[in-house]
Amino acid sequence: MKTRTAFFKTILIAGLIVFILGLVAFLSTKNPSFFLGKWMLEDNSTDVIFYVHIFEENGQIVGEHCFDNGIVEDCLLGLKHSLYDVVVINDNTVKFTFETGFGAGANTASDFIGKVKLTKISQNKIRWEIIRKPSADYAVPTETILECSKK
Repeated sequence: MKTRTAFFKTILIAGLIVFILGLVAFLSTKNPSFFLGKWMLEDNSTDVIFYVHIFEENGQIVGEHCFDNGIVEDCLLGLKHSLYDVVVINDNTVKFTFETGFGAGANTASDFIGKVKLTKISQNKIRWEIIRKPSADYAVPTETILECSKK
């Protein structure tokens, strides 16, 4: 009889542990939806245009960036997504593979590829920070603050 009671206690405790682990996993789900929308340079008083547009397409978080200072342009608009392979670090930080549309000095397709980290600063501001530079030349800022212009 004692063996049977011990067995049921073990099953009950194991079930409780599985439930708690599932609850913890559910509550700590990483959600990149904050980053969806169009983000622009915080200071639009200059002739420099830089924006990032992040959206969901076919269940994937992807995006585009565009930089234009009147001399140099770094955009892939309409050709393909320049931000892809999102990695959600937590609710406040995501990483993307980004592809420069500038690319002077590129020898191979991989020369255009870098990594960028986006970090939530406030409800309407994020930090853009290149964490791995493309081998080729690029024109986008290495680090800047962007404001939400449209969700």
